[in-house]
Amino acid sequence: MNIPITFEEVKSADYLATLRENYEYRRSGIKYNYDKKADSNLCIENHFDIELVSKSNIFMGLLFELSLYDFITKKLKDAIINKLPNISDKEFSEKMINFKFSYNMNIGDFDNGYDYIWKVKEKLYKIDCKVYANEVFSDSTYEKYNILVDERQYNSSNTDIYIQGFLVSEKDNLVFRAFFEKKENLRYSDKFPQAGYCKKIEKCKPIVDLINHIIKFAI
Repeated sequence: MNIPITFEEVKSADYLATLRENYEYRRSGIKYNYDKKADSNLCIENHFDIELVSKSNIFMGLLFELSLYDFITKKLKDAIINKLPNISDKEFSEKMINFKFSYNMNIGDFDNGYDYIWKVKEKLYKIDCKVYANEVFSDSTYEKYNILVDERQYNSSNTDIYIQGFLVSEKDNLVFRAFFEKKENLRYSDKFPQAGYCKKIEKCKPIVDLINHIIKFAI
């Protein structure tokens, strides 16, 4: 499943990333960058004919979160309207609010290790979005990669589900593709520069499964 990227999302992510960079904790490691545009950022600039202000990994992380949240929201909206074609705007709004699928972006303070909250009955599912921020993939070259959560974050957060995104160049288009896994299904590994919990993408579930599950409870 391809997750579209819009010009409006690029502009929004760039603005928010530039603001958030002032408060961001400087992580160590070769994959973290705060003062130079990654190849993926340059690819976005070229595709959308825009010059990004942001010069960090933060931009791609926010772009993925925004694009995915927008995509899920539109799928939810379509599913509700298809089932209830005569629903009023007020009824639709109430249904979306009562569904309780929220995007919890945080600027100016440490976040809690997750980006979305999805409430099903009395259970809160906390969902963290990750993306390989420095690379542009083609076809299924991302399948050899992992969902990877560093050990500190894994042990300190109460996240339930991890989503791993990839920026993919497909013909003349740029899209995200994503996979997910429950926290308890990740396994510890010290084979990375920083030890963490991981699972091969080829063994993870495609994002469409999670989206369908979310829609099932919405309607």
